[in-house]
Amino acid sequence: REERRGHRPPTRAYGGYLCSECLRRGLKAAVDALYFSSQG
Repeated sequence: REERRGHRPPTRAYGGYLCSECLRRGLKAAVDALYFSSQG
């Protein structure tokens, strides 16, 4: 069925990337971690 394609595709379709919102959260968390670690 072609109609099933593109409907809530698995993360594998994106090459392991998460949704934009989750990706933004992860990026922010990573930046915060780097910032705090650099602060000592």
